[in-house]
Amino acid sequence: MSRKDPARILRDLPSVAGGLLVLIACLGAGYGVQALTQLPVPPSVIGLALYAALLLFVPGAERLTKPAAGLLVRLLGALIVPPFVALWLFRETVAADAAPILLILTATSIASAFVTAAVYRQLTRA
Repeated sequence: MSRKDPARILRDLPSVAGGLLVLIACLGAGYGVQALTQLPVPPSVIGLALYAALLLFVPGAERLTKPAAGLLVRLLGALIVPPFVALWLFRETVAADAAPILLILTATSIASAFVTAAVYRQLTRA
């Protein structure tokens, strides 16, 4: 049977659905934690941290969520395509403002690299 076989998709649906519910619950919990604590962290990042904690401390969590996580990774390309379509549609606007856009992208990339290096240095000292 091929991977696109409808019978296989239907047979695997319960395992994927359960994992998706867990992942959505982690995301929702991230939104709840952020709303309650007003942390300056995106709710999705908090949800990802909660998911990582779940994987570390709850036996069987990986087995339950792995099929759903695999599905989301396979669909990641579908999430990347729309921004590129928008860039193409608004290419004149982007071209007209190319210098500021390039400056902002370069500055934020450099800043991210320095912050990542600083966090890595702090974490490896411990």
